[in-house]
Amino acid sequence: MIGESEYGNKMEMLILNFSKRIQDRNMFSDKRIAQGQVWFTPISGDVPGKIVYYTLIKNSKSGKSGSLKNFAQQLAIAQSLGYADPRQLVWIPRFVKRSGAIPDENGVLQSATWFVLDWAFREVTAEEIPHLENCVGVMSDPSQMALLHDPDLEADSVCVDGLSPQQISALLRSSESLAMLSPASDE
Repeated sequence: MIGESEYGNKMEMLILNFSKRIQDRNMFSDKRIAQGQVWFTPISGDVPGKIVYYTLIKNSKSGKSGSLKNFAQQLAIAQSLGYADPRQLVWIPRFVKRSGAIPDENGVLQSATWFVLDWAFREVTAEEIPHLENCVGVMSDPSQMALLHDPDLEADSVCVDGLSPQQISALLRSSESLAMLSPASDE
């Protein structure tokens, strides 16, 4: 959704940037959650184009499945095919409905339904390259990027780009407040 408009499975996108983040504990979970911040621009579908969007993707509360793991798996497949960077591809997110029993705030199992992003990719066409170059121009301009900052979306997470996998794992297990930590890079 964008605002009140539902777009569902109607988009192909160019991913312009991907940043790793960790969300601090909140009222719904006693664990920290790994997130991915995805900056993208749609190139087809019903979503308004020629705009740079960003969103956070994450896994289920258990961390065993979810949109972030699905993206990482497809990225690994793309890398095995010779694509070193997700910006070399067109990404196609598809919402898959899941249901099951999850504990509420009192630990009582409740029926729930949620959606997970399942990702696919394809090569960028020659016609799409100029669109990608325009968006990279926006991302390279700090004054343009400042217009895209949404403090509410980022208020409860910290960027961990540049940290080793061991450091990130330690942060996920730590009880130290993320507010006390100096973000690795929070651009």
